[in-house]
Amino acid sequence: MLGDLFDPGPAAYGLRGDMHLWTDLARRFADVPIPPDAASLRQALRAGFEDLTGHAWNGDGPIVVAAYVPFGGMSAGHIDRRFWHGRAMELLEDRRVARMRNKG
Repeated sequence: MLGDLFDPGPAAYGLRGDMHLWTDLARRFADVPIPPDAASLRQALRAGFEDLTGHAWNGDGPIVVAAYVPFGGMSAGHIDRRFWHGRAMELLEDRRVARMRNKG
């Protein structure tokens, strides 16, 4: 399932809220099949990101998600779009490819 690609989490996140969004996306995708290609994975990640954050996927600047603010710290609730567009997407795509290769 797509949610399995989120385990384990990355060694480092962009901002404090990214870890909470990562966990929420893993839960959201727990029963969703792994997409067949990179474009479908990006589309699923984008839709999940926008639904859970209430913000557009596009853009470079950080965003704040009120639900993640109570966890504390200077950047509490902040999500780093660059992390999601770059490292997170790369990690999930690498895991998707490895999973599909092992499946076939």
